[in-house]
Amino acid sequence: MRQTRRRLICEGEVPWFHYQSHFADVFADGGFDLVVGNPPWLRSEEIPSQMRRRLAGRYRWWRTGGYGNGPDLAVAFVERALELTSPGGVVAMLVPDLAQKDLYAQVKDSLKKGSALLFAHGFNIHFKQIKPRKDLDVVLIAPKGP
Repeated sequence: MRQTRRRLICEGEVPWFHYQSHFADVFADGGFDLVVGNPPWLRSEEIPSQMRRRLAGRYRWWRTGGYGNGPDLAVAFVERALELTSPGGVVAMLVPDLAQKDLYAQVKDSLKKGSALLFAHGFNIHFKQIKPRKDLDVVLIAPKGP
């Protein structure tokens, strides 16, 4: 019990749900083909300092950049989703417009050539707040705007 508690504190994983154990067959094939989510949008300054330190220790994208004084909590969810996704898989996360520019700045170098960015309505693309790399595809799912 002490070892499990220590692992939970150090690694931040819930011991009764470990993706690699519960989905061993999926990870034997490289990971999930599709990860979809609606991560919480919470500015870093609203997260207790101890939790911010734990996030910085676990997620490399959490350590730099971000809206305001630090990254949005959604950054950690997107990074985890990419860890769980197989090569060539799809990650679809619903992230508010305000957080998208900073999130893209943090993930753009990690996106493989030929990856696709999906936008629910594309304000950041239309108004050139996000300028995707030339080797990425951009998909506007329900485009709005002038």
